[in-house]
Amino acid sequence: MNNCLKEKRLEKGYSQLELAEIAKVSRATIIRIEQGNLKYLKSDTMLKLALALDSDISDIFFKDFVMQTQQNSDISGDYEVEEGR
Repeated sequence: MNNCLKEKRLEKGYSQLELAEIAKVSRATIIRIEQGNLKYLKSDTMLKLALALDSDISDIFFKDFVMQTQQNSDISGDYEVEEGR
């Protein structure tokens, strides 16, 4: 799983152990996530980590996906909606 957990953790100045304690997950979980050794991650674990880092889940775990989606769509353009369609 590609993620920015280590980057966000270091921005906050937390060690792996400190983040694990704040998020109430194991240090081993933090290590596996940062090393990309987890194929699946529970949504509640993602939420705990995002809250502990005062960040959005998407900024930590789906940053590449969000950036690719934004590049593939014109989200900054103006759109006109016709009534009755």
